[in-house]
Amino acid sequence: MSRRRTAVSDLIELAAIEGDGAQEHLATVYEWRHGQRVAQGKALAAAGLSVVLAIILPIVQPDSSRPVEGLAIAIALGSAGVLLVAGAIVFYSAASLHREYIMAQALLEELKTVRGFLKLYRTRR
Repeated sequence: MSRRRTAVSDLIELAAIEGDGAQEHLATVYEWRHGQRVAQGKALAAAGLSVVLAIILPIVQPDSSRPVEGLAIAIALGSAGVLLVAGAIVFYSAASLHREYIMAQALLEELKTVRGFLKLYRTRR
């Protein structure tokens, strides 16, 4: 399974696995996806905050040899805002993975009930 949403064809392949290996594999995939999205959200938020700090520090320091211009401040704050919003969106998508995981688990359980048919289907493809 890749980074995209879990396809029904992926679940069909997992349902053909004997035992609880399918559930474990599905859980591992979703844990990996969640961890990856959280890390991406943190990276975007950190980048946004670092841009804000890069603008605030020269303004706060009284002995700054180079004054920061208004346009540079506006551009930097706009960029920081975009990065922070992108980080929030990625965090939200990480939270929505839980619903997708629950739905994939339910479908996988339904597919397991027709495991014999799925094995036959796989051999004739």
